[in-house]
Amino acid sequence: MRRVVLISCLLVVSFFSFGQGEEDRVNTNYNFNLDLLSSHLWRGFKNGNSYSIQPTISLSHKNFQVGAWAAFAGNDSYFEVDLFTEYSFKSVTISLYDYYCPQSTQMNGFTELRKHHTKHTIDAMLTWKPSKIPFKVLASTMVLGDDLSGTPQKQTYSTYIEPALTYCHKRISGEIFAGFTPFQGYYANKPSFVNIGAAIKYNLKIGRLCLPFQSKVSHNPYLKSTWYMLGVSLIVKK
Repeated sequence: MRRVVLISCLLVVSFFSFGQGEEDRVNTNYNFNLDLLSSHLWRGFKNGNSYSIQPTISLSHKNFQVGAWAAFAGNDSYFEVDLFTEYSFKSVTISLYDYYCPQSTQMNGFTELRKHHTKHTIDAMLTWKPSKIPFKVLASTMVLGDDLSGTPQKQTYSTYIEPALTYCHKRISGEIFAGFTPFQGYYANKPSFVNIGAAIKYNLKIGRLCLPFQSKVSHNPYLKSTWYMLGVSLIVKK
C-alpha cells in the first residue's frame, strides 16, 4: 500500500511540474485524475479482489492526447500500468493503448518486449460518438504483445465491440452498453456477449475541482457473472 501512495504522489508532482513549465510555451492542456473504485471492472471482467486506486495523467494539444494510467488493487491482487495516445477528429477517436499487466506489483519486466516473454499488449481502438444522437460504438483489437494462443503460440487478435446508448444532462451522464467479441480470443472461446450493463455518473464541481461519483453494473453472459462498482474521482484540469 505504501508503494501505491508513493507512486501516486510522484505522478502528481511530476505532472504539475511538467504542466506548469510547458503550458505557457506550447499551449498544452493537462489533466490529472485520481479514481478510488470499489472494484476494477473492464470489458466484462473484474480485475483483482479489492478496491482499486487509479491515477491518470494526460497532456493534450489540439486533437492529440497522450497519457499514462495505472490501477493498484488495495491488497496487491492486481497491478497494471498503461500508456496511451489518441487522435480525435469530429465524432471519431483513434486510440493506441499499451497495457502492461505483470503477474506481481514489480516493474522489473516493463522493458521486456520480446514475443512470448513480454507482459505488454498493444490495443488499437476506434470510437465513434456522433454529436446529434445519444449513441456511441467502440471497436478494439489487440494487435501485438501478450495476446497469444495455440501451439505454437500465435497472435490471437482478440477483438471487442461495444455499442452503447448514452445520456447526458447537466451534471448527470450515463450509458447502457452491450459488449461482445466476434470470435475466439482473450474475452471468450467463442463469439459471445461478454459485457452487458449500465453506468451512471454525477459530476460535483467545486471551483476548478471536479468530483464525479460513479456507479456501474456489468454482467458477463459468457462467464455467468455479475459485477458491481461504486467510485469517486478527483479531477484537476488546466
